[in-house]
Amino acid sequence: MSLGMILDPINKVLNTNGLPSLTTPVLIGSMGVWALSLPFTSSKVHPQSSVRMRNLWFVVNRCCNLFGLLKTVPNKAKLIAVHEQVLDEEREAFNDSSSCEESKRSIFTIQLEGVDQEGNMFTPLGRFIFSVDMMLRLKRRLRFAKHVKSLPPSALNQPSSVEVNAPIVIVGLPRTGSTMISRLLSADPNSRSPLYWEFAHDSDDVSPADPKRADQDYRAKPVDDGFAKLSLFSPNGLSEFFKFHKVGATEHEEITGFSRRYFYDMETALLSPEAQRKRLEWQASPNVDRSFLATHLAVWFRLQPRAGDGEFWVIKSPAYTAWLPELASAFPNARFVFTSRDPKSVLPSLCGLNEVASSIKFDYKNGRDLAPLGEGVVGRISGYAKQQEAFIKSQPEKCLALSYREMVKEPLACVNEIYRHAGKDFTKEIEACMKAHMNDNKKGKHGKAVYSLEKFQLSEKMIDEEFKSYAQFL
Repeated sequence: MSLGMILDPINKVLNTNGLPSLTTPVLIGSMGVWALSLPFTSSKVHPQSSVRMRNLWFVVNRCCNLFGLLKTVPNKAKLIAVHEQVLDEEREAFNDSSSCEESKRSIFTIQLEGVDQEGNMFTPLGRFIFSVDMMLRLKRRLRFAKHVKSLPPSALNQPSSVEVNAPIVIVGLPRTGSTMISRLLSADPNSRSPLYWEFAHDSDDVSPADPKRADQDYRAKPVDDGFAKLSLFSPNGLSEFFKFHKVGATEHEEITGFSRRYFYDMETALLSPEAQRKRLEWQASPNVDRSFLATHLAVWFRLQPRAGDGEFWVIKSPAYTAWLPELASAFPNARFVFTSRDPKSVLPSLCGLNEVASSIKFDYKNGRDLAPLGEGVVGRISGYAKQQEAFIKSQPEKCLALSYREMVKEPLACVNEIYRHAGKDFTKEIEACMKAHMNDNKKGKHGKAVYSLEKFQLSEKMIDEEFKSYAQFL
């Protein structure tokens, strides 16, 4: 196609409207300016979304679709080979059983195939990011397993503070106040929570951090640098995410970073419908051996140096739901706190968080809008609610339920209740530390997220029906 064939119809329209004709140099110059602007300009990923993506990546996705590129996960064979290597190393490091290996191989395959199967919602760029991200997670597992193998047996024989002092395990559904209450508990000088970087770093050095200087560890900075690089894809994506959930290398963070080495959570809604179904079955089936999640985590805790005799851990993640019985077995003295909130508030909030987190990966083609995200979130959270209810009924003496309404209205009274449940003293000194934390971390500090059920084509009636049993915790 010659430039003349492009210019002639354009000039006909321009001349009809009394405008001068375009010349070849002007057209080429305009196209050059447009191309140069792509990395610096952005557009909404969807008309109803507040997240913007740089126009360069819109063009990349459209070119890939046009020329049939990245229709499948890149480097799939290499991912499978590295995963098999990981299984070999973990078998030796943790004495994983054959049923554990079968379980790990199953969830890996479900997720990897679900990105390519018919009905998946990944963009070409999303498949590329998925491949890179999965390789990073596999390498984290590989490094940790090799580190454990290199240690003398005596290093694993010392009881951890998790085993000596009852840890407080905060579960609940996502967006129910679990982060708020866990970070409040972290203000207690005797408490300890994993920092984000401790599970998310990609350094070859996987040795434990000094508990008194973990927030100054050199391995934290690359993690924060990684957050900053997200602006290469979206200029406002991280700030929009902060409206839902503040993240940072030295934040007291949930251990989703640990469980996400093995399985994805938020990305589940982007997998094919068949993979989503299998993923939820894997999570809930009594025939799946998920004990490796608890035993591997127990080893991590056992390697952590103790900061003092009174130290206790506060560990939090909705992802615990997939392995609550296994966690209770690995940490028999743990006390569980289940946060709850009206599902009609939980679901649009979580859908909004998923929308922000998955916006660069999600394909909005065929006018399906945001409904697939809503459907995927409802399926996953409904499964979580049923599993949490079953666990509370099976081990009620270990469980404490707190509503979001109570935590917002009387946060310190809720903390006092948690301490009583865990057999710990809630002193005036601890209370003062927590008040100082609340003064420094006002609600809405990073902005307020706006979300709604209608945006994701969800209805109150449908949610009430789906979560009828869960309502008893409100």
